Amino acid sequence: MGFLIRNIEPLDNKAAANVIRGVLAEFGCVGPGFACNDHETDDLYSAYLDDRAKFWVIADGETSKIVGCGGFSQLKNSDPAEKICELQKYYIFPEARGFGLGKQLLTTAIKEAKICGYKSMYLESVPQLKKALTLYEKFGFEMIDHPLGDTGHNKNCSIFMLLKL
Repeated sequence: MGFLIRNIEPLDNKAAANVIRGVLAEFGCVGPGFACNDHETDDLYSAYLDDRAKFWVIADGETSKIVGCGGFSQLKNSDPAEKICELQKYYIFPEARGFGLGKQLLTTAIKEAKICGYKSMYLESVPQLKKALTLYEKFGFEMIDHPLGDTGHNKNCSIFMLLKL
Protein backbone atom coordinates (compact mmCIF):
# COMPACT_ATOMS: atom_id res chain seq x y z
CA MET A 1 0.00 0.00 0.00
CA GLY A 2 1.47 3.37 -0.98
CA PHE A 3 0.76 6.73 0.55
CA LEU A 4 1.39 10.29 -0.57
CA ILE A 5 2.03 13.25 1.72
CA ARG A 6 1.02 16.43 -0.08
CA ASN A 7 -0.11 19.99 0.56
CA ILE A 8 -3.76 20.33 1.45
CA GLU A 9 -6.10 21.40 -1.35
CA PRO A 10 -9.56 22.98 -0.96
CA LEU A 11 -11.31 19.72 -1.86
CA ASP A 12 -9.49 17.99 1.04
CA ASN A 13 -11.17 20.08 3.75
CA LYS A 14 -14.02 17.71 4.58
CA ALA A 15 -11.84 14.58 4.53
CA ALA A 16 -9.14 16.17 6.71
CA ALA A 17 -11.78 17.34 9.20
CA ASN A 18 -13.11 13.77 9.27
CA VAL A 19 -9.62 12.46 10.14
CA ILE A 20 -9.28 14.97 12.99
CA ARG A 21 -12.73 14.26 14.40
CA GLY A 22 -12.46 10.50 13.89
CA VAL A 23 -9.11 10.08 15.61
CA LEU A 24 -10.03 12.34 18.50
CA ALA A 25 -13.28 10.42 19.01
CA GLU A 26 -11.30 7.15 18.92
CA PHE A 27 -9.37 8.37 21.97
CA GLY A 28 -12.33 9.96 23.76
CA CYS A 29 -11.18 13.52 23.07
CA VAL A 30 -14.43 15.21 22.08
CA GLY A 31 -16.18 18.38 23.08
CA PRO A 32 -15.10 21.97 23.53
CA GLY A 33 -11.38 22.58 23.88
CA PHE A 34 -10.28 19.89 21.42
CA ALA A 35 -9.10 20.43 17.84
CA CYS A 36 -12.26 18.81 16.46
CA ASN A 37 -14.13 21.97 17.47
CA ASP A 38 -11.62 24.60 16.34
CA HIS A 39 -13.21 27.11 13.98
CA GLU A 40 -10.65 26.36 11.24
CA THR A 41 -11.17 22.57 11.26
CA ASP A 42 -13.78 22.74 8.51
CA ASP A 43 -11.64 24.95 6.24
CA LEU A 44 -8.06 23.90 6.88
CA TYR A 45 -6.95 24.95 3.42
CA SER A 46 -7.80 28.60 4.12
CA ALA A 47 -6.47 28.46 7.68
CA TYR A 48 -2.97 27.61 6.45
CA LEU A 49 -2.58 30.04 3.54
CA ASP A 50 -0.08 32.21 5.44
CA ASP A 51 3.51 31.92 4.17
CA ARG A 52 4.66 30.82 7.64
CA ALA A 53 2.05 28.09 8.00
CA LYS A 54 1.86 24.70 6.29
CA PHE A 55 -0.65 21.86 6.28
CA TRP A 56 -0.46 18.44 4.64
CA VAL A 57 -2.72 15.50 4.07
CA ILE A 58 -1.75 11.87 3.71
CA ALA A 59 -3.58 10.20 0.84
CA ASP A 60 -3.85 6.49 0.13
CA GLY A 61 -2.11 6.02 -3.21
CA GLU A 62 -4.67 3.49 -4.44
CA THR A 63 -7.95 5.07 -3.36
CA SER A 64 -6.92 8.73 -2.82
CA LYS A 65 -8.71 8.55 0.56
CA ILE A 66 -7.31 11.04 3.06
CA VAL A 67 -6.02 8.97 5.98
CA GLY A 68 -3.98 11.52 7.90
CA CYS A 69 -3.10 15.17 8.23
CA GLY A 70 -1.07 17.70 10.15
CA GLY A 71 0.62 21.04 9.96
CA PHE A 72 1.98 24.02 11.83
CA SER A 73 1.53 27.76 12.17
CA GLN A 74 2.79 30.49 14.44
CA LEU A 75 1.76 29.84 18.02
CA LYS A 76 -1.23 32.09 18.76
CA ASN A 77 -0.56 34.97 21.12
CA SER A 78 3.15 34.29 21.27
CA ASP A 79 5.81 36.92 20.82
CA PRO A 80 6.74 36.84 17.09
CA ALA A 81 10.35 37.56 18.08
CA GLU A 82 10.45 34.18 19.87
CA LYS A 83 9.71 32.44 16.54
CA ILE A 84 7.63 29.58 17.98
CA CYS A 85 5.31 27.54 15.81
CA GLU A 86 2.76 25.01 16.95
CA LEU A 87 2.39 21.51 15.53
CA GLN A 88 -1.33 21.26 14.86
CA LYS A 89 -4.00 18.75 13.96
CA TYR A 90 -1.53 15.91 13.54
CA TYR A 91 -3.64 12.74 13.23
CA ILE A 92 -3.61 9.46 11.31
CA PHE A 93 -6.43 6.94 10.89
CA PRO A 94 -5.76 3.45 12.35
CA GLU A 95 -5.50 1.79 8.93
CA ALA A 96 -2.58 4.03 7.98
CA ARG A 97 -0.61 3.60 11.20
CA GLY A 98 2.52 1.46 11.30
CA PHE A 99 3.84 2.52 7.89
CA GLY A 100 6.14 5.29 9.15
CA LEU A 101 3.78 8.03 7.98
CA GLY A 102 3.79 9.84 11.31
CA LYS A 103 7.57 9.98 11.18
CA GLN A 104 7.54 11.19 7.56
CA LEU A 105 4.95 13.88 8.27
CA LEU A 106 6.77 15.09 11.38
CA THR A 107 10.10 15.17 9.51
CA THR A 108 8.46 17.28 6.81
CA ALA A 109 6.88 19.64 9.34
CA ILE A 110 10.15 20.19 11.22
CA LYS A 111 12.10 20.80 8.01
CA GLU A 112 9.53 23.29 6.70
CA ALA A 113 9.25 25.07 10.07
CA LYS A 114 13.00 25.68 9.97
CA ILE A 115 12.71 27.03 6.42
CA CYS A 116 9.97 29.38 7.64
CA GLY A 117 12.39 30.76 10.24
CA TYR A 118 10.95 29.22 13.38
CA LYS A 119 13.35 28.45 16.24
CA SER A 120 11.04 26.21 18.28
CA MET A 121 8.06 23.95 17.72
CA TYR A 122 5.45 23.57 20.46
CA LEU A 123 2.64 21.07 20.85
CA GLU A 124 -0.10 20.15 23.26
CA SER A 125 -1.41 16.63 23.65
CA VAL A 126 -3.20 14.18 25.91
CA PRO A 127 -1.96 11.04 27.69
CA GLN A 128 -4.21 8.80 25.55
CA LEU A 129 -2.02 9.45 22.48
CA LYS A 130 0.83 7.30 23.80
CA LYS A 131 2.34 6.33 20.44
CA ALA A 132 2.36 9.93 19.23
CA LEU A 133 4.00 11.05 22.48
CA THR A 134 6.70 8.41 22.03
CA LEU A 135 7.31 9.66 18.48
CA TYR A 136 7.58 13.27 19.65
CA GLU A 137 10.14 12.28 22.27
CA LYS A 138 12.18 10.37 19.67
CA PHE A 139 12.31 13.56 17.62
CA GLY A 140 13.64 15.51 20.59
CA PHE A 141 10.50 17.18 21.93
CA GLU A 142 10.82 17.76 25.66
CA MET A 143 8.07 18.03 28.25
CA ILE A 144 7.54 21.47 29.72
CA ASP A 145 5.41 22.17 32.79
CA HIS A 146 3.14 24.89 31.41
CA PRO A 147 1.26 25.84 28.26
CA LEU A 148 2.59 28.43 25.82
CA GLY A 149 0.56 30.89 23.77
CA ASP A 150 -3.20 30.61 23.57
CA THR A 151 -4.20 27.45 21.73
CA GLY A 152 -7.64 27.13 23.30
CA HIS A 153 -6.84 23.50 24.14
CA ASN A 154 -4.87 23.67 27.35
CA LYS A 155 -7.87 23.08 29.58
CA ASN A 156 -8.20 19.60 28.06
CA CYS A 157 -4.60 18.97 27.04
CA SER A 158 -2.31 18.23 29.95
CA ILE A 159 0.90 17.53 28.04
CA PHE A 160 3.02 20.40 26.76
CA MET A 161 6.13 19.76 24.69
CA LEU A 162 8.76 21.93 23.01
CA LEU A 163 11.40 21.19 20.39
CA LYS A 164 14.30 23.54 19.69
CA LEU A 165 14.75 23.66 15.92
